[in-house]
Amino acid sequence: MQNSKGITLVSLVITIIVLLILASIATYSGLNVVNSSKLTTFTAELKVMQTQVNTIYQENKQEPIGQEITGDIQTQANIVFTESESGITSQEGYRYWNQEQIKELGIEGVRQEFFVNLEKRSVVSYQGLRFEGKTYYTLNQLPNGLYNVSYTEPTAEKPTFQIDGECIGVEKWRITISNIQYNGYIEKWQVKYQLEGQESWHTSEDLSFVVNKDGTYKIQIVNGNVISEEQTKYLGYVKDGLALYYDGINNTRNGNNPNATAWEDLSGNQNDTIMHNMNTDNGYYEQNGYVFKENASYMEISKGFPINTEQGNTIEVVCNPYVGNPYASQIPIWFGTTEAINGTSVMVIVTNNTYNSPYIGRMNTSYFPPQNNTIVRGNNVSIVSTIPVETYRQQTTNQTISPSIYKNGEFLYKTNKISQTASTVQNKKSEIGRSWQHMGENRPFYGKIFAIRVFNRQLTDEEIKMNYQIDKARFHIK
Repeated sequence: MQNSKGITLVSLVITIIVLLILASIATYSGLNVVNSSKLTTFTAELKVMQTQVNTIYQENKQEPIGQEITGDIQTQANIVFTESESGITSQEGYRYWNQEQIKELGIEGVRQEFFVNLEKRSVVSYQGLRFEGKTYYTLNQLPNGLYNVSYTEPTAEKPTFQIDGECIGVEKWRITISNIQYNGYIEKWQVKYQLEGQESWHTSEDLSFVVNKDGTYKIQIVNGNVISEEQTKYLGYVKDGLALYYDGINNTRNGNNPNATAWEDLSGNQNDTIMHNMNTDNGYYEQNGYVFKENASYMEISKGFPINTEQGNTIEVVCNPYVGNPYASQIPIWFGTTEAINGTSVMVIVTNNTYNSPYIGRMNTSYFPPQNNTIVRGNNVSIVSTIPVETYRQQTTNQTISPSIYKNGEFLYKTNKISQTASTVQNKKSEIGRSWQHMGENRPFYGKIFAIRVFNRQLTDEEIKMNYQIDKARFHIK
């Protein structure tokens, strides 16, 4: 029987549960308060350090501050200076500042230790702070963080900037940010960039930095809460109209393979070559390209040449015509087609014993060079020909619509007109490293071919120059 002044066992249990819940809430709230307090202290110390570093930078002090990064400090630095931790990957220019050195600078109330780069005015916490599942090391990483706090002036306008990209080697590009326009006083900017198709963003402390992949990059400049609009920059060869692409460095779609049994097409059209005697002393793969030395060693373009009789074509060849060519001409690529008037064969002739200059040949109709000796044999060279529709569709053409030749990115000349009727094509084969026999003579390419690109349109001068700049860096054209 229940006593009216007492409490039941059930009510006692409920009371205990409520008290436990309240205790847990208090504990959780307490932890939140503690964590928030740590975050506030961490942020405040970073801001104090950043302001002091900005001041030291403005005073242009020459003597080094702090210690070199060695020993156990180096071990910690290797952890901190990674993309996944601080987002800063280069330790160059950073020194270690401990509490004693910080106090000697007259900075009070700072208990942390830091990595500091005075030249870049960059402050990085030595230990960082773990908060809500993430470790923070810099002001820029913090939610609503301020970078270089003493120099940021609020403005509604977003900064604008210019992007330049330069190929500096195989799969290496230098991105440079310049002409920054902003209605406020900010001297130091970070660059955020992301390669299209990747999830992570990267950070550069410098306005000029190197990336290791071609593609389209999203780019912003950042200074704390001042963030520009995203801009995009494509780094790579022209893609519009690319119909055939053989590359000596990446000679397969999976990268480099010196033992590949086909030179694979990187244009996306799967127009791979069929190799003939390309594992002999007269035909073989050598670093960054294929060597051809006789008529029996060549490659056949499996699906034929991607002729465009509506817009014309552009053919780009990077090669080295060897000294001592025993044949009449050096022909890196030729193709036969029945789609042109009467059928025709067209070839790119880099040099021969008569002209030693590049030109376009056609069955019984050649577009000869107006200048001789424009090629130095034994050197890497880029030869480009833009082929107008009339080359395919008319019996004769005049010089204004004859093929144009470019050497190393610069316009060289329009080929001269030779008015002859094109003969019926002998076959529809398209080959690399040789052409058909002419008057009983073989016409192979005696040298090395690094790359061939074919477009189903005529590229502009600017596009040709852009592709050449990449070839120059990748294939060491001088």
